[in-house]
Amino acid sequence: MPEKGATTFWEDFDTAWMQGSGNLDDFPQHGRKDIHGDFGRFCYEGYRHSLCHGWSSGAVAFLVEEIAGIRRSGGNKCEVQPRRSSAGKEKRSEEKRMERSYRNIVRCAKNEKPSYVPLYEHLVSDKIMEQLLGERFAGAVEQDEVFYFKKYCEFYDRFGYDAVSFEGCVTAVLPGGGALGEHKEPIIKTKEDFERYPFDEVEKLYSARFFKKFEALRKALPPNMKAIGGVGNGVFEIVQDLVGYEALCLLSYDDPETYAALFERVGQMLAGIWKKVLNNFGDVFCVCRFGDDLGYRSNTLLPPGDIRGHIIPQYGRIISLIKETGKPFLLHSCGCIFEIMDDLIAAGIDSKHSNEDAIAPFERWVKDYGDRIGNFGGIDTDLLVRGDEEQIRSAVRNVYELAENKEGGLAIGSGNSIPEYVEPSKYLAMLNEARLLRGEKQR
Repeated sequence: MPEKGATTFWEDFDTAWMQGSGNLDDFPQHGRKDIHGDFGRFCYEGYRHSLCHGWSSGAVAFLVEEIAGIRRSGGNKCEVQPRRSSAGKEKRSEEKRMERSYRNIVRCAKNEKPSYVPLYEHLVSDKIMEQLLGERFAGAVEQDEVFYFKKYCEFYDRFGYDAVSFEGCVTAVLPGGGALGEHKEPIIKTKEDFERYPFDEVEKLYSARFFKKFEALRKALPPNMKAIGGVGNGVFEIVQDLVGYEALCLLSYDDPETYAALFERVGQMLAGIWKKVLNNFGDVFCVCRFGDDLGYRSNTLLPPGDIRGHIIPQYGRIISLIKETGKPFLLHSCGCIFEIMDDLIAAGIDSKHSNEDAIAPFERWVKDYGDRIGNFGGIDTDLLVRGDEEQIRSAVRNVYELAENKEGGLAIGSGNSIPEYVEPSKYLAMLNEARLLRGEKQR
């Protein structure tokens, strides 16, 4: 019952109901059973089946007698002999298994105080995963998706995460794309190019490329884990992948009408893809996110007024779709974007990831915005590359202290991602120190 979201005892429960059904706190999804509406027995079938029933008070006697060990010994006297686990009589192992749950990082993303400080990564290189798991699997992503995601999920579960981080990037299926990611010649240079671009085809191309992967991810998720992610790439990155950054800046002056129309059309396209993903795989993702780098070290990449006028309204369109499903939204955005942070928060972001010490210490993000949104990250990726393990552990302790003192949510991880050139031992130093501090590991 707890695995399906129960917080009270139900009138009846059968473990067979768990197969193929969503959780109690998820919206019903096409192709998935409703754990409440589709089950029950006798005269209490469907929604007649109570999820907080007086009959379940019988469990109280069991808890009092068998767990608390309180039994009547005659008259008005009671004996107290708490039940002790045999494991408690033995020396603890070096590592204990925490009762982790994706719900913990959901609370964090909603800027609520989590039960324990969660770990989070935007991306981890498959090569790093292979080295730490001691098994090769990255090459199977296209040939054997079931095996790939089994190992992919195993990694996140084994190394202490509440949720698996995965997204399918729209730029992977854009016809003629690659101006941003691969420095190709832009496919859109003029108004005429824009008007004949096949935006309507992208949704089908995306479904063909990623829906089998999302389905394999669904099947591979360990109990009590879900995914963070969804549709990768934000509005700005997709526009750049079609037009190129320099050409986009020139277009803003040469043809402001087409410049504005690009963001509008890409936002419309993205909203359609998000809607389809949420309808088909909403049960897979507990926190939705996309990455859209709006800044660089000292400023935003476009004038703040352009971001407010053309990009953030499209964010609002997508965030509204996500919020309709009851899920929080996490924005990953690199750069110095302080000038537009209030606008992003007003648009509905629940939490934000990405920090670089050369721009500002992580404490500033927590101090300035932590009362309104969740803070994710904290450990500069540059430190993970060039620092030593003790420096990394010290940084984790500092961020952990911020998390302990914050009333809302803070998840620890790198300020960007774990690329293949991070030494696995340094990545482990970050993870192990955080897990030590939250009581999951011993020195």
